[in-house]
Amino acid sequence: MPTRRRHPRSLRQDIAASVDLPPSLVPSIARVFDAMESLGSSPRAIVSLLQRHAPPHPRRPLRVLDLACGKGDLAITLARRFAWRVLAIDACPDFITHAQARAARLGVDHLCDFRAAEITSALRPGRGTLAHHTPFDLALMIGLWPTDRAAPLLSRLVRPRGLYLIDDAFAIHENAAERLNTPTLDLALAAIRARGDDVLHAAHTPLPSVRASNARILAHLARNARALARQRPPLRPALAEFLDRQRHASRALERDLRPALVLARRA
Repeated sequence: MPTRRRHPRSLRQDIAASVDLPPSLVPSIARVFDAMESLGSSPRAIVSLLQRHAPPHPRRPLRVLDLACGKGDLAITLARRFAWRVLAIDACPDFITHAQARAARLGVDHLCDFRAAEITSALRPGRGTLAHHTPFDLALMIGLWPTDRAAPLLSRLVRPRGLYLIDDAFAIHENAAERLNTPTLDLALAAIRARGDDVLHAAHTPLPSVRASNARILAHLARNARALARQRPPLRPALAEFLDRQRHASRALERDLRPALVLARRA
């Protein structure tokens, strides 16, 4: 039976959704996120967490999978800091091209394998990027799928006793959870434990850190949007819409939601 090819428009919509970008801005995505290496959690915080909980393999470097790697900052950081081998996948070809070039400049391109692929196609049996890979020691998903969807996938992709790390936003109390249809951190952790996996770390990012990060990201995005709007005036409405979405998301993360890192170990 012939496989169905993914339509480019559908891929564009997937890329747009992953960074909350109007689809018309996808061709300019490199300009929108210019000079922004990290699009999610702080690699420094993740390195500190993994340094405490990821024991080295006695005979080889750890094998790491980074799903939705963005511009590759975390993958490159793990390769430079620990000499781990990282397979990093993102749907956005512009991000992957940027990551490959930066890894080469920093001398870790032999440790980082960057692939442009949408996650569901990467998982396709027999033909996907991950079809013939052995289980990983560590799998990461930073700021893409919610925990209830990410945890079962990542747990399946790591070896027994392997680790997986998720960055997600959670309702700060039950009223917010009901209003936003978003679980609290405690509820998400209960679901992971119900699978038999162990939660090694789970903590909300402190509110002052969230505010500082939001302000820094919004300021950078606004500068990039102004520069792009000057060069491409027809994009101004889409850029304004994108900035409005980012401001709304930032307010939500400072009010009813809070980001958190969750590190778990497969049973």
